[in-house]
Amino acid sequence: MRQTNLTLSELISIIDGKMDTYYPICLILNEIGEIYISKSGEDTSAAENTLVSILSSANVFNQQIALSYLLLKEPREENKQAIKDYISKNLNVAGMVRQVLNVKKIEPWFIF
Repeated sequence: MRQTNLTLSELISIIDGKMDTYYPICLILNEIGEIYISKSGEDTSAAENTLVSILSSANVFNQQIALSYLLLKEPREENKQAIKDYISKNLNVAGMVRQVLNVKKIEPWFIF
């Protein structure tokens, strides 16, 4: 469920450091993730690309949030390999995400 009225382009601007906000980054990532998994017709490809780019960020907690959302819905073909590569190189982070999904009884599109 969305918690802000920010548009996807505003959320991406915050992630890219082009716009200031008082919202914590974890909330911004959750907002982007909610847009990605939504069926509302918003541009989910831009949300997906942003989440994939977060996988290469320095912050492991941000990576966990991004990966959690990316595993909930099968991504476009061009991003699948990047997600699989991230999982194979970061098994500890992926394992934590997988454990959370298991507890919530959510089956990811990619089994690892």
